[in-house]
This record gives sequence, C-alpha cells and structure tokens, in this order.
Amino acid sequence: MTDSEITRRCAEAMGWKYFHSKHGHWEIDDPNGTRYPIGFGAPKFDPYSGEKLAELTAGDALIQSGYAPLFDDAQAMALWKRFKPNVYKEHHGERFMVSWRGYEVEIIDDDLNRAICLCIAQMQTTKK
Repeated sequence: MTDSEITRRCAEAMGWKYFHSKHGHWEIDDPNGTRYPIGFGAPKFDPYSGEKLAELTAGDALIQSGYAPLFDDAQAMALWKRFKPNVYKEHHGERFMVSWRGYEVEIIDDDLNRAICLCIAQMQTTKK
C-alpha cells in the first residue's frame, strides 16, 4: 500500500471528505468543514520535455492540505485515540506491533506512526 493510499484511508476514517472537481483540481473538506482547493492551476505537462505529468491522487491532495498522519505525531495519535488499536513494543528491539482484533489486523513496523496508520488503513479495507 502506498503512502498516498494509506493517507487516503486514514483520512476517510477520520471524516475527511474529498472530490475531484470538474475543473481538474481536488476539493478537500476537513472534519470541521474547512475546504481546501488543491492542485488548482497545476500544469498538466512538463514545460521542458512536454511529457504528461502524473495526476494528483486524492491521498497526495490530502497531504498537501495538511493531513499527513504518517509524519505528524498528533494526527497519528488522533487515529489511535479514536480507534484504540492495541500497541506493543517488542522486547528486544525498536519495532512496534499494532493490532486490531475486531478486524484481524496486525502490523509490525519500526515507525509507530506508520504502524498505526497501516492498521487503520487495513481496517478500513476490511470494513468495506
């Protein structure tokens, strides 16, 4: 799962909304109702090579709007507080295990934020 996909699924779990406008940019609504237009006026082609640029994904637009729980400790902890997955630290290492028994999800990673986000993202996948 890419960082963009993980971010998108975590944002959905936290109540963020998004849609791709008919004008080609993303409209991102945070849980408080603040709207962020992202990618408005972004170039579609590389000005030097003329090659078509990759389109901005929903996850990338969410990161640009300021939602990045993979890198933001407070946002990762907000996910933990809302869903309360079990978090354990291995006895002889720096790795974390995050599990969610109701969805049979278990993640082991060196980065606590990534482990929490992956757990919530996989939970969102199995929920649907």
